[in-house]
Amino acid sequence: MADYREEDIHEWYNLYHQTIFKFIFMLTKDYQQAEDLTQETFFKAYKYHHTFKGDSSEKTWLFSIAHNVTVDHMRKQKPIRFFKELFQPQIDIKLLPENVVSLKKVQRKFTKH
Repeated sequence: MADYREEDIHEWYNLYHQTIFKFIFMLTKDYQQAEDLTQETFFKAYKYHHTFKGDSSEKTWLFSIAHNVTVDHMRKQKPIRFFKELFQPQIDIKLLPENVVSLKKVQRKFTKH
């Protein structure tokens, strides 16, 4: 049974890992996180292979796992993201480097006269 499961997961990984990665990346917009969640998707597929009944295609089953893994991850990250945004200093548009250079040029121009 384990050999059969391993062969299936290996075959499915070869067939679908790129499209599942792209799907997760589209949701997370984080390359490293998408890689990690893709691996977690196939780990869960291996672990719960016995629950796959073939009512849908293996691709559909894998995408549902990928979706659930990603949504669970995003739910866990929501409070962290909120606090990062809350405590992250807001950038004052006046202090951007290109604006500082422009302000200094204007200041020099007016101080010379």
